[in-house]
Amino acid sequence: MNNTKANNIDNCYYPLHIPEARDIIERESRDALHRKYGDNPHDVVISRFNKELEKIDELCAEDYYVAYLIAKKCDELGFVHSLRGCGGSSFIAYLLGIIEVNPLPPNYYCPECGHVEFVDNNLFLSGTDLNNVNKECAVCGRKMRGDGQNSPWEFFLGFEGEKVPDFVFNVPSRNEIFDYLVERFGKDKVFNDGQIINGKVEVHPGRIIIVPEKVDVNDFAEVLLPGDKAREDETYHGPIAILDDRNRFPHIDVLENKVLKFLDLMQKHTGVPAKDINLRGGEIMDLLEYGDIWGFPFERDYAEKVKNIIDSTYPTGYIELLKIYGNVHGTGVWEDNNEILCRAHMLHELIAFREDVMLSLIRWGVDYKDAFVMAEGVRKGRMHRRGFTDDELEVLHNSRVPGWYIRSMEKIQYLFPKVHAVEYLNMYIRAVWYKKHYYDDYVQVMQDDLFADYVL
Repeated sequence: MNNTKANNIDNCYYPLHIPEARDIIERESRDALHRKYGDNPHDVVISRFNKELEKIDELCAEDYYVAYLIAKKCDELGFVHSLRGCGGSSFIAYLLGIIEVNPLPPNYYCPECGHVEFVDNNLFLSGTDLNNVNKECAVCGRKMRGDGQNSPWEFFLGFEGEKVPDFVFNVPSRNEIFDYLVERFGKDKVFNDGQIINGKVEVHPGRIIIVPEKVDVNDFAEVLLPGDKAREDETYHGPIAILDDRNRFPHIDVLENKVLKFLDLMQKHTGVPAKDINLRGGEIMDLLEYGDIWGFPFERDYAEKVKNIIDSTYPTGYIELLKIYGNVHGTGVWEDNNEILCRAHMLHELIAFREDVMLSLIRWGVDYKDAFVMAEGVRKGRMHRRGFTDDELEVLHNSRVPGWYIRSMEKIQYLFPKVHAVEYLNMYIRAVWYKKHYYDDYVQVMQDDLFADYVL
């Protein structure tokens, strides 16, 4: 099967044009800002908000709007959703409900009056661990709670907003989201993303293409409808567009996730909404002492590695538990690197995420932009392949970055995003909570073959 329709068409990118997107994103995010932080948010909060909003308004309001619509639909359906990648680095995405992770620096937050007190983020790498301290609000006297996971927005949007936002949703069931996008944008505008490879139709596991209003997809693609003879794989719900260029139209990725499916089934069995399970600080560590569950958050392939890291590091708080996730999912992070360094350093001191590199370099005195650029290089394995340049080494030595840290950066081939790990760990913790409190329902749900590859 050959698609020749686009041979005489230019290779332009056709963006969505949604006139109301900017106004809706600004209004909804600003309303959420004031609902959470009151009429006069802390300077750090308002500065981050304004910085992001300016770039979003200028460059990518439609991307945020589509993600916002999907998040709202998930809420309507009762789905717990999460984001893959760096989407959780965006504070405005958090305010819009696109993500659950608050990427601000760690802080004490008063849910009663919105008062915020930021802490030394060199001592506290995650606001979750602040919940181990009882602290009263200086304004209203109510108990404050920990908030903020400290992820710079640049990892999602770039230093000058040059990155195209790439929202990748995990959901328990994809079909309902696909149908909703069809309802919102039109049945001739929403398609699964397919290509012809070696003579066969290959469909992206989650990508949904949205064709702009005044563009006819038939000028660029052959469309396969359910039941078409050429369409051998009926796994995908809805039509497939065989595109000449996957980067021609806007897209958003919506993938089904087994742990989220587990949560969805458990909340239906028990009547307890998964989003109502919001454990904090020491409660999480207490929960994870329950039974033989250390292997739970990972597929079976990871379980032995997780056990090895736990036996070597003895995690004592949420941030160290989180860093285990980064060590497992990074490349060149644990083996011949942190597995050696943990003999002389605490796990929370070591590199597990791309955010760790940037924030640690800033702490030692490296310029903000230089720290971001180096962190990007480390997370892509650039320093592993070629080492640091003379100019980079001069910056590091002038800032008194320890030699062991520099050598550790040079061993890394890939670093996981911290915000992705937080979103995943949150859903794993909810799953363990169900297992502890509703074990009979858990056993029943786990009999589904869908979960055969998971240690649950």
